Amino acid sequence: MNWRWGAGSAILVELASSASASAQAATPIKSNDYTVEYFQGPLTAPVRVTSLGGAYTALAEGIEGAAVNAASPAVREPFSTRWFDYDVGAALEFPGAYKHTDFENRGERRSGGSGSFNNFLYLNLGAQAQLGAFGMAATVDAQSIHVESSRRLELQIYRFQGLLAYAFEDNQFIFGVGVRAMSMQFTTRILPVTESSIFHVQGIAPQIGVLVKPNNAVWRFGATFRAPVSARPLGDDIVQSGRDGLRRVDNFIIPNRVQMPWEFEFGLAVQIGARTLNPPWIDPRAREQALRAEILREGLLPEIQAARIAQVSRIVRDELNNRYDSMPRQKILLLASLLVAGPTNNAVGIQSFLDQRREGFGQSMTFSPRVGLEGEPIVARMKLRVGGYIEPSRFDRGTFRQHFTFGSEVKLIRFNPWGLLGDSPWRISAMVDLAPRFINWGLSIGHWH
Repeated sequence: MNWRWGAGSAILVELASSASASAQAATPIKSNDYTVEYFQGPLTAPVRVTSLGGAYTALAEGIEGAAVNAASPAVREPFSTRWFDYDVGAALEFPGAYKHTDFENRGERRSGGSGSFNNFLYLNLGAQAQLGAFGMAATVDAQSIHVESSRRLELQIYRFQGLLAYAFEDNQFIFGVGVRAMSMQFTTRILPVTESSIFHVQGIAPQIGVLVKPNNAVWRFGATFRAPVSARPLGDDIVQSGRDGLRRVDNFIIPNRVQMPWEFEFGLAVQIGARTLNPPWIDPRAREQALRAEILREGLLPEIQAARIAQVSRIVRDELNNRYDSMPRQKILLLASLLVAGPTNNAVGIQSFLDQRREGFGQSMTFSPRVGLEGEPIVARMKLRVGGYIEPSRFDRGTFRQHFTFGSEVKLIRFNPWGLLGDSPWRISAMVDLAPRFINWGLSIGHWH
């Protein structure tokens, strides 16, 4: 069977005959005229995003939002009470730490082949800065995959993002633009601490995003479009050309390009409970100007006016912090989104490339519905998250599989040496993603809010 789309929480049954037919259709790669498609079927994203089943497009908060919506850098959260604010994040996940991992949803347990997806990890780093209504963010995702070869090869894959966003209409409508880039290379370890790149491709493409969040409303809508990234080989003098004229690295016939397909993602967020989803964001600079004007109109003595004006910044900061602290925390956040990925012509997957087999991959547009739920069962101490998503198979005869995701966030102590790490207490987050032939778990650390 060849199911290319599905909806809701349908339970999709994988047929062994499909996997068998797919295996029989595979042929050896015999030319450089092909494309390797790099598609993230299983979620490899920041921990909060993954624990919510990837349904984060309409929430798009914090540095985690950069993974799903280009508008996220300008999204002001209720605790953001300064004109200049920032966020940083780091996450480590282990989607390839177990045997029999079917990372690309091929739909078969294969004892042969490279087995490379049984031995890799995922690292995410990001930073975000906000200046009034303007925001910017940069993130990097990294994967390192051990390759069975005559040499000590590693396949290293990096995704980079740079985003700029601006909030209009009192932070109710946000528009963002940016780029996403991809780099893939073979490296060989010459000495225990020395690596040399022997094949390298790079590519870059634009992306845009929007977010609509009316003040005091309980809903948000978000959408983003990411153009396809086509990565071409850079200088590759070490690539070998054999008697047959084919370009190789070790025993691998290399492709003429690596591509990430275009993606369109949109979603809705709804929050129920005492806490509103979109409290108006108050610009502290505008509030300071208004307060100064009030002081001047009071006609106080000059020295008293000067003393009160000198305290304006502290007064406004305390006022906004008290406003946030007085907000109720009881909430249930409901999220839903849909990820649409475009086709790639003449493509094979990463595993097929490493196995040097031609298998139809990425030939059709695919759809991935996602849902998530977040609550705070222990107020001001612990948050819990659950979610799920349907992962499409990019193989021609593949079928969908269902993922279930879980996560939690726990408040830790305050730690702010020399005033460099912010006033908020720290938190640790964990998540797990479970599906047939796949398990992923990860940890992250950041500020608690």
